[in-house]
Amino acid sequence: MSSNAWQPAFKTIKERGKHMWKNPVLSDVEFLVCTSAGVKISIPAHRYVLAVSSPVFEAMFHGAMAESSRKVSLPDCTAEALSEMLRYAYFDEVELTGSNVMSVMYLAEKYILPGLNEKCTQFLQENLEAKDVLFVLPEAMEIQDENLQRHCWELVDETTEEVVMSDAFLSVTRELLCDILDRDELMIKELELFKAVDRWAEQQTSSEGLGVDGESKRNVLGEEAIRRLRFPLISQEQFVKHVLPKDILNREEIVDLFAHYVLPKEKGSVLFRATSRGLKIRGVSSSVTRFTSVSLTPSYRTYNEHSICFEVNTEIELSAVILFGSLGNTYKVTFDQRVVIHPNTTYTLRAWINGPKSLCWQTGRRVVRNGDVEITFMDSPSSENRTRVEGVQFPVFHFSY
Repeated sequence: MSSNAWQPAFKTIKERGKHMWKNPVLSDVEFLVCTSAGVKISIPAHRYVLAVSSPVFEAMFHGAMAESSRKVSLPDCTAEALSEMLRYAYFDEVELTGSNVMSVMYLAEKYILPGLNEKCTQFLQENLEAKDVLFVLPEAMEIQDENLQRHCWELVDETTEEVVMSDAFLSVTRELLCDILDRDELMIKELELFKAVDRWAEQQTSSEGLGVDGESKRNVLGEEAIRRLRFPLISQEQFVKHVLPKDILNREEIVDLFAHYVLPKEKGSVLFRATSRGLKIRGVSSSVTRFTSVSLTPSYRTYNEHSICFEVNTEIELSAVILFGSLGNTYKVTFDQRVVIHPNTTYTLRAWINGPKSLCWQTGRRVVRNGDVEITFMDSPSSENRTRVEGVQFPVFHFSY
């Protein structure tokens, strides 16, 4: 045995995999890729590691039409993204950033690495910002990732003003622009939305070498985008001052809107919707109570975590929960931001309470119904203060649907 043997220094498979990552030792394949700066480089790899990680690589290197060349060109990815995919394949880690995550996710989909795809999705859900969401949303739609799409749309709704001021907004397709304009949930004044759409149109006409006059902007927007703007939500003064000078609307549309302004009760707009935008207003506000009795015995210590898991059968917006305090006291805790609860997904509600010892609720129900809403409760493994399905905290949930 050679005195230069490197293997004894690495005691675990993960350590050995980390050592072999991008290591030319024993390499039997090289990937030719370009860096983000456009420099072409070669990254060594090992067919066995790739084949046991991905069915696509298994077919590529060991199938009936196996790749025999040592050098394999990958023109559809960057060196940075490939490096992270290989890092995951070799030792189950990945270093994601806002600039590489979508490229890594593309490779995870292409080479069927579901674990890596989950890490990318989790990163986006935890780190995605308003300025980047419209770069990510088209990719999520392309790969048909419904959870990521839903997260993107929620961010668009909740941070609309920041989203439409981003560079990404100026590069969206007209189809995606129309999808955005269709939404009732956008948190933005209609005049500001119109100004953003006007900027989008200017960007499109400029990139196509057209003038920035009203006719050119109308052509790139198309009637389908223009008619999705809700001009009746803009005051007559703002309409005259900010919208008319852009010269985007045709005569029929202007007459329609002035009829709305002059005779709002007798003749609303025929061509444009007047539905207010903002957080989705749900039809029914309701609540459920988990328990059927209360104990007069102080129940919990301070500082530790109370938590309970739950699922719902239909989408709701959780608005508040009740916490039980000392004798005769309850506390309603409301949420500052919209909390949408999706069906068939497990959520954990946590609270850290500081104060006198509390009374506790008992005889909890695992399944509680109110109208069309069914909430199923489950014990949380992280609860430290005896809160569970059967009793203690979170006696009441307030929600709308």
